[in-house]
Amino acid sequence: MSSAEHKAYRRWAACIVAAALIFLLPIGVAKVRAQQTGGKTVIREAFPSKNAAFWPNFVATSLGLYAKEGVEIQPVIVDPNVTVSALMGGSVEISYADSTQLLLSLQKGANLVAVGLSTDRQPYKLMAAPGIKTIAELKGKKIGAASAIDIYTYVLKQILRTADLDPDEDVVWVVGGGQNQRLAAAIGGAVQAGLFSPPSDAKLTGLGFTTLAFTPDYYPNLTLSAETVRRDWAQKNGDTLRHLLAAEAAAVKWLNDPANKAKAIEILSTTVKATPADAEDAYESYIAKHAWTDACIHRPGLVNVVKIMHETKQLTKITAADVPKFADPQWCSK
Repeated sequence: MSSAEHKAYRRWAACIVAAALIFLLPIGVAKVRAQQTGGKTVIREAFPSKNAAFWPNFVATSLGLYAKEGVEIQPVIVDPNVTVSALMGGSVEISYADSTQLLLSLQKGANLVAVGLSTDRQPYKLMAAPGIKTIAELKGKKIGAASAIDIYTYVLKQILRTADLDPDEDVVWVVGGGQNQRLAAAIGGAVQAGLFSPPSDAKLTGLGFTTLAFTPDYYPNLTLSAETVRRDWAQKNGDTLRHLLAAEAAAVKWLNDPANKAKAIEILSTTVKATPADAEDAYESYIAKHAWTDACIHRPGLVNVVKIMHETKQLTKITAADVPKFADPQWCSK
């Protein structure tokens, strides 16, 4: 990691600590437990944003698959940088943990385990404001990113280097927030470029934005986030976790049936407030390409994250050989 990256990391870390404290303040230090309501176990789950990457979760809710398994999911939208601290603090029972944050926390001894759905093949496009036609033209422009050390910020920097740009000197980074916030910033002109997945990419294309790169062309299997729990919670609530993942497995199976395409598009359109055309574009990017085969955690994408974080010297204790220790599919339904 360069000196500039170290400085960016320190600034980012200070902001995240403050954000985490604010986020966790209302719940104090009391341990939050799943509660029984109307015969169902209520589970709070943290999401970094509302987009097609969480389609199986939307389907499981919309079709009553969670209810059939006796669970009720209460979604909590948080900044990607506090998806792990929210989980560790007890304000949620399960979280789509940002992979970078997860690994840094595990290195410090956090007792967490990735158990379910993960975004391993995120169809991100590097998109730029109208008038910017090449990566080289991003020089001097503002680029939105989740954080200074997010794994896909690394990918962005690698893409910039292909155009002989110095990612630490030639562009201005605007970090913080999930994709929904990044989309608003791009439309409002606060940033001129960033990574976007369906259906956000289609919305930007309609506004004249240009696609400059496609991240799977660089890293086809790289985990952005994964459903994660505290290990002690999983040990005490194993049956509940199995029911939750069984509902998501049923949702994945349903999504992968072409006969359900129209309904799947309707569910996404309603949930993320996308146009049917944009939702159909998302369908081609996610469902038609079978982004999910089941609701289990898959290790290869995390292995690649570990390798990159070693390269950037963010990880020193955890190696690729350790991935099976914290990516455990024992609770999933295949």
